[in-house]
Amino acid sequence: MARWSVFAASAAALVLVLPAVAAFAADDAGKLESAKTLVAEMAASRKAKDTTALEAQAKKAVAAHNGITDKGLRGKLQKELGSILKSKHLAAAHGASIAALGELNDSKGAYKQLRKHMPGPKTEAATDQQKAVLAAVDKLAPDGALKDLFELAEKAKDYEAGGLAIAALGSFKSSKKRVTVVETLIKLMQRFEPPRGQQAGVETEKRWKALAEPLIRALNEITGQRIGDPAEWHDFWKANKKKPAGLFVED
Repeated sequence: MARWSVFAASAAALVLVLPAVAAFAADDAGKLESAKTLVAEMAASRKAKDTTALEAQAKKAVAAHNGITDKGLRGKLQKELGSILKSKHLAAAHGASIAALGELNDSKGAYKQLRKHMPGPKTEAATDQQKAVLAAVDKLAPDGALKDLFELAEKAKDYEAGGLAIAALGSFKSSKKRVTVVETLIKLMQRFEPPRGQQAGVETEKRWKALAEPLIRALNEITGQRIGDPAEWHDFWKANKKKPAGLFVED
């Protein structure tokens, strides 16, 4: 009798749970169907060159992408957003696409779509769109962007773009490569800072004026420290580089 009571109670509980499970599955199916529909709508809008529709669809793509786990469908949404950027005819929707890519919860996939639209070290003057791409990369902080950001920070002809690359490096506080980022920022500071007490060239002074503040801000952001002087940063790095845990203020 006792066994039958336990069985009956379990069965009753199962009856109560099943509708909730079914509803959850239906919600997932609904999200998948909505994402599929959005992919088709974005493709149609691209073909029609309807930038107004694409701007609205790019915003919807963030929630659609981040609300599902299906890799194939997430990849299609990423590609649709990337395809907007590839077309000169869709320039009016480029900003919405870049902003959406910067909000995706797949930094690697999003960066794949953004990478070709970043300024390079030889770029004389970054466009507003290229600056927006760097801002999106700053939000994403994908490890795959580090090599590109290091190169741009070090070699950029456009110091504003270099400063934005440095600022983006400050966002890698959760990266497993954060010590490497700190070391790179310190080396850049050492390289760019004019010799104290000596007359520096005009270009050296110009570069340091543009990059000194971004370097210090990025170092403080990634480490959680509050150090405002380059000389103090050099001393702090020298004292802690062999015990990296001491570099960071943990939350």
